[in-house]
Amino acid sequence: MSQPTRIPFRLRARQNLPVHDDSDAHDERLLQEGRIGDALARYLPALHARALARLKPHQRDYADDVVQNAVLRVWREYDGGKRWDHPFRVIVHRRLSWTLLDFFGGRPDEVQFPEDFDPKDLTDHVSDVEDRQYVEQIIAELPPREHEVARMRVIEDRTPAEIAELLGIESNAVHQALFRAWRRLEERLRG
Repeated sequence: MSQPTRIPFRLRARQNLPVHDDSDAHDERLLQEGRIGDALARYLPALHARALARLKPHQRDYADDVVQNAVLRVWREYDGGKRWDHPFRVIVHRRLSWTLLDFFGGRPDEVQFPEDFDPKDLTDHVSDVEDRQYVEQIIAELPPREHEVARMRVIEDRTPAEIAELLGIESNAVHQALFRAWRRLEERLRG
């Protein structure tokens, strides 16, 4: 089976093609719901790893500051009403690149926090994202039908009735698949 051809973003934008993948669609939903903290938290581990990779060994203590400044850049843009044409992942990584350029260029990095910014919120989002990634990993290991139903229920937060309609099956079949999935997940978690 061959991989689908990836269309560069600039061409997708011109052709009004759909968002590239489920992750982009998930980001878009979070942003539409105003959940910027959740959207940003999804990228914190990758941003931190990227910052560490770009910084020299004697500069690595600054990785957290660089990531924080990049995240605040995005947060400020969003709070200011900015909405982007590119996928959110592209925006987040581009802002990190800019922040790294500022760091290497010796530009001042003093950033004022928004008045309503609470660092505890971001910490909560990170643990939520880590928990969610673990659950996604476990769901991915389920048999195909149970995987599909559990993913739609847990990840996409759809009701059993919506799942039944989307899959063209009876709602009873959805409930049975969910029951089997939960039982398998319980067994997996118990070890």
